[in-house]
Amino acid sequence: DEARRHIPIAELLDQIVRRGQADGSFDPACDPQWIVDATIALGHVAGERVQAGSWSIDEASAALRTSIFRLLSAANEPRASEDLP
Repeated sequence: DEARRHIPIAELLDQIVRRGQADGSFDPACDPQWIVDATIALGHVAGERVQAGSWSIDEASAALRTSIFRLLSAANEPRASEDLP
């Protein structure tokens, strides 16, 4: 099952995100589980682009790195808590 296959990486990502939020490296306003889910989803999209022939592995890797970096460190963007009513 797809979800079960992601459990080990999701647990590791959760630990990394929580540690980064605690030490100020990552945006503390975002829900850690949302960040984990978004990271896994971005990885899937990158893989799909490669399989479809739209991107090379290098292009997908670069896009994935950039996207995850932005997801984790939105320093110049509004914080999630500021966007919510």
